[in-house]
Amino acid sequence: MHDAVAALDWPKGRVSVWAACEFPSMRALRRHLREERGLDRKQFYISSYWKLGCDETSHKAIKREDAERDAA
Repeated sequence: MHDAVAALDWPKGRVSVWAACEFPSMRALRRHLREERGLDRKQFYISSYWKLGCDETSHKAIKREDAERDAA
């Protein structure tokens, strides 16, 4: 997913992004949008709906821990 987004022609002006994907892709895309595209966290919403090898309960726990680290 990161490679596909990185290859996009980036529009001029204020950009907003909404994405849903698998957990590692979400983290890579979030990093790309912040570090390479310079978006503020208010300009995008990215959520992981699953993580390979995890059931829903463990995915939610991992997702919560990641969100808390990211907010710090």
